[in-house]
Amino acid sequence: MSITAVIEGIQYQTTLRHPLKTFSLEALDVNQLPACCIIQAQDNGFALNEWVLPI
Repeated sequence: MSITAVIEGIQYQTTLRHPLKTFSLEALDVNQLPACCIIQAQDNGFALNEWVLPI
């Protein structure tokens, strides 16, 4: 099964209080990333949000 989609025209207002840190995809060490950050790959940025359980 193959599922594909195109999403267009999404508008949103950011509500973050602090800018996210940006990390390069080429030098990425997933074990050193914060729970929320931006992954930069060439001309594109991707948000990463890791589920963190309280201890």
